[in-house]
Amino acid sequence: GGRRRDRLPVAWTLASGDTAKDIAEAEHMLDVRRHNFFKLKIGAKALETDIKHVAEIKKAVGNRAAVRVDVNMA
Repeated sequence: GGRRRDRLPVAWTLASGDTAKDIAEAEHMLDVRRHNFFKLKIGAKALETDIKHVAEIKKAVGNRAAVRVDVNMA
């Protein structure tokens, strides 16, 4: 046997593409303590736009949450 885990982190996908909406959704998930690991769907927009989107969301959540990107939209 190994150590039993009662919890497994699950990523909450932020996929609206709207930075303000995604930040609001992330803030809500943090407030209700439901998720602190977010996945962003990117790749459909210009690289500079995607980078700004990801950076603004990470800046908003700071150290309270992990942010990962999924470039499958490319």
